[in-house]
Amino acid sequence: MQVSQISNKTLLKIPDDTAARVTDLIITDNSLAVLSVDNGDLWIFDLKLKSDASKLGYHEKPVWVMASQESILASGSQDTTIKLWDTQMR
Repeated sequence: MQVSQISNKTLLKIPDDTAARVTDLIITDNSLAVLSVDNGDLWIFDLKLKSDASKLGYHEKPVWVMASQESILASGSQDTTIKLWDTQMR
């Protein structure tokens, strides 16, 4: 298998006042990118509109896994919770 970098441009950036590291990234079926960071926050970006980041929500501890189907996003955290998010309600 060979993996190639598509672009060397920064496509997504969380606000500078967020001193956190990305723990997961998922791109949903409806062209949204969702980042989880190690402080438990979830950030969402609209890839079609190239929007700025907005905070989707948070967990009490880091998010370690995310999955999506259609407009539903599931996030699982070290805080032992799984949360479901409707990304179309934004």
